[in-house]
Amino acid sequence: MKKNLLVLVFGLMICQTKIFAQCNQTTASDTLDINNINALIMNGGDMWWNRANGTAHYRVPKSGNVSTLFAGAIWMGGYDAADNLHMAAQTYRQNGNDYFSGPLDTAANVSTSTCNKYNKIWKVYAADISTHISNTTHTTANTPSSILEWPSIGNPYAKDAFGISLVVNQTLAPFIDVNNDGIYNPLDGDYPDICGDEALWYVINDKGNAHTESQGLPLGVEIQCMAYAFASNDADISNTTFYKYYINNKSNYVYDSFHFGIWVDPDLGCYTNDYFGSDSARQMLIVYNSTANDIPCPTGYGTTIPIQGITLLNAKNNSTNANYKMHGIYYYYNTTPSIMADPNSCRGYYGALTGSWRDSTHLTFGGSGHGGTIKTDFAFPDNPSLSGTNPNTGLPYWSMCNPTVSPGDMRSLISIGPMKIVPNDIVELNFAAITHWGDVYPCPSFAGIGAAHDSVLSFFNTLNCGRYSSHSLGINSVSTTASFSVFPNPTNSKVYINNPMHEDFVIHIFDVTGKELQHKNCSQSINELDLADYSSGIYFYSIENKSNTILQRGKLVKQ
Repeated sequence: MKKNLLVLVFGLMICQTKIFAQCNQTTASDTLDINNINALIMNGGDMWWNRANGTAHYRVPKSGNVSTLFAGAIWMGGYDAADNLHMAAQTYRQNGNDYFSGPLDTAANVSTSTCNKYNKIWKVYAADISTHISNTTHTTANTPSSILEWPSIGNPYAKDAFGISLVVNQTLAPFIDVNNDGIYNPLDGDYPDICGDEALWYVINDKGNAHTESQGLPLGVEIQCMAYAFASNDADISNTTFYKYYINNKSNYVYDSFHFGIWVDPDLGCYTNDYFGSDSARQMLIVYNSTANDIPCPTGYGTTIPIQGITLLNAKNNSTNANYKMHGIYYYYNTTPSIMADPNSCRGYYGALTGSWRDSTHLTFGGSGHGGTIKTDFAFPDNPSLSGTNPNTGLPYWSMCNPTVSPGDMRSLISIGPMKIVPNDIVELNFAAITHWGDVYPCPSFAGIGAAHDSVLSFFNTLNCGRYSSHSLGINSVSTTASFSVFPNPTNSKVYINNPMHEDFVIHIFDVTGKELQHKNCSQSINELDLADYSSGIYFYSIENKSNTILQRGKLVKQ
C-alpha cells in the first residue's frame, strides 16, 4: 500500500452554498500502454494511480512494476464579479470529488442520468482508423466498435457506459467529417480525429455535485479530455505520454484572477526520497531522486534511476487566440498539519495554486521556500549539479541539492495564469509527461531531461490532431491536399514523417541530380527514415499514395 493519504479537516472554510446535481463519483479507467509506459487514466479529473488499491500506476518501463508518478489532476479557480471564489480540484478522492462525468447542457447543468451515461472512457487505436479508411464500403460489421461507438455529434451508433444507445446532440468527441455534413456517421467513412497511435477520450464537468474536495463553488466548466501516446522507436517519444484538455466555460460568470493548475504527486520509485526542480524557460517541473540508490518502499529503481519531467506544451484561449504561459511551480508536503502541508479549504487550494503557503505567505527564494524575503514563483529553479553563485542573478544557485533540503513526500503544482475567462471561452491545455534515462546521480544535471523536452516539444509542434477547426462545429473537414510533417529539417541523422491522414504512403528520397536513393513504405502515424550515412547537403523527398499520386514534395537538408 502506498503512503498514508491524510484526511485534513483542520481550519476548514466552507466556500460553497449550493448543490446543482446528485452525480456519483466516476469509476471508469483505462490505460495508455502502446509505448514504453503503462499509465492508468481515470475519468474523474485524476490519473496515474489505482484507486482500488491505493498504488502508483505510471509504470516506466511498462514491463516492470515501478512508477515515476503516483497521481496527477487538473485544478482551476478564479473570482466572479461579486468576488466569490470558484474552485475545482482533485487529489485522491479520500476528501471527496470536484469533477463528475458527462457534458454540460446549454444552461451549464448536468443530470444524474447524463453523468451515469458518460461514466466511460472511449479508447481508439490509429491502426483501426487506418483500416477503416482503407475500406471502400463501411458496414457495422467491418467497422471497429471503437470507431462505430465514438461519441460525436449525431452518431446513430454511439454507446454509453451501459452499452445502450447514446444520443449525442452537441459538440463532443472530435472527428474527421468525410462528407462535410456536420454529423458523425462512421458508415459514411467518418472517423475519430485522435492524436497518437493510441488515444483515450472522455468528458467531465464540475457541476455534477457539491465540491467535497476543495469546498469551492462550482465553475460551470465542461472539460473534454484526450490522453494519448505514440508507438515510436525514438526514445524520447517512446517514454512520453501526452494530454489535451478543452475547457469550456459554459457558465454565465466572468472569472478574474483565473488560474489553471497541473497538480502532480511525483513518486519516483520510492516516495520518501524525491527531489524536484523547475525549468521556467521550458515550462517544466522536473522530478529526480535525492540519492544514488532508490530503495524499495515497497518498490524502487535501485541504482538505475530516471528523471521525470511534466511540461506545459501550450495553453491558449481558442475563443480569443490568447496564449498563456506558466505562472509558477509550487509545492507542499503530505504531512501532519503545518504551514507547508496540504490545503484544507477552498482558499487554501487557490492559495496553493497561486504560490501561497497555508499561513498566506508567498513562496520565497532559498532554503525550503518558506520564510524568506525574496518572493518567487518557481521553486528550486537551478540545476542540482551547480553550486555557488549564479552569475545571471547574483544569488546562490537554489536547488534541493544546494542547499540540501530534506526529501519527502511532496506534491507539486504547475500554475498557468492569471487570466480572465468569459462565458463560452474554450481554453486548450496541452502537457506531457517525459521520462529520461541515463542520468548520473546524486544531484544530476538537468541537461538530459532538457534535451528530451526540446525533442518532444519539436515533435508536438508538428501535430495537427484532435483540434477544433470551428468552436461551433467541433469537426475537421478532409483537406484535398495532404499535409505531412517531415522533421527535424535540417537533420543530423533521423527524419520523422507525421501522417495526419492515417493512410498508407511511400516516401522517396532523391539527390540533387534526381537519382533515387531510397524509398520506404509507411503506414504508421509517425514513420522514421535514417539518413545517418548520407553526406551533408541537400536532398529531396516525394510522398505518394497507393495510387502513385504525389501528395507532397519537399527539400531535406542533411547537416
